[in-house]
Amino acid sequence: MSDPFQVTPGGAGDTQFQPVPAGQHFAGLAAAIFLPNRPGYQGGAPQNEVQLVWIVPAYRDGKGQPRQVRNFVKWPDNPLHENANFAKLIRTWINLTAEQKATFNLRQIVGGRSVITTEIGISQQNRHFAKLTALAPVPPEAPPIDYTGVVVRVAPYPGMVQIAAAGVQVVLNQQQRQAAPPQPTAPAPGAPPPAQPVYGAAPPAPAAAPAAPAYPAGQYPGAPGAAAPNAEDIPF
Repeated sequence: MSDPFQVTPGGAGDTQFQPVPAGQHFAGLAAAIFLPNRPGYQGGAPQNEVQLVWIVPAYRDGKGQPRQVRNFVKWPDNPLHENANFAKLIRTWINLTAEQKATFNLRQIVGGRSVITTEIGISQQNRHFAKLTALAPVPPEAPPIDYTGVVVRVAPYPGMVQIAAAGVQVVLNQQQRQAAPPQPTAPAPGAPPPAQPVYGAAPPAPAAAPAAPAYPAGQYPGAPGAAAPNAEDIPF
């Protein structure tokens, strides 16, 4: 799969990608994307992964969008095991008790705030990007984060599951969605002809996405007012 975050010139806004600088930044966890059966390293067995998408309000692109820091982390059956990469990542951010670990649901930390530490990495395409290296709690005086209007673009992937903070729109990369157009089907005998589009009219409004759980920023399982885990049968 090609690099879904490679930026090519064209269109409005930035024509050259500018990563978040190395250092510590106030950030919010805008979205998490579950990616099942990702190819294993050097031909190893496939593994589930989660892509975490952080926004850094202090840095904006040409469209006014907060810049993003993304990282992939393995998502095994028990991602909170002490040796799991996910547990190692968040343990310096959230100190979960044994009870909280037993009822943990990733939806409860999406929308939360953190101090992230980044460094500049270089991809195989020789592209510089912000690499997340550590998380830490935010200070008490840290402001809330408004996620309204934030757009997270991801490459389509079979079986992917998306969750996002309230106000965040997750959009599939159109350039990678171009499959063969659907073939027209013949109408049933006696059926009226299909309605034709009215050219020049305003396009229909897109269907509203399911509302993301409105978890208070920075709250986590067991915190006062935190919502109970979602019981839907998906892998978070």
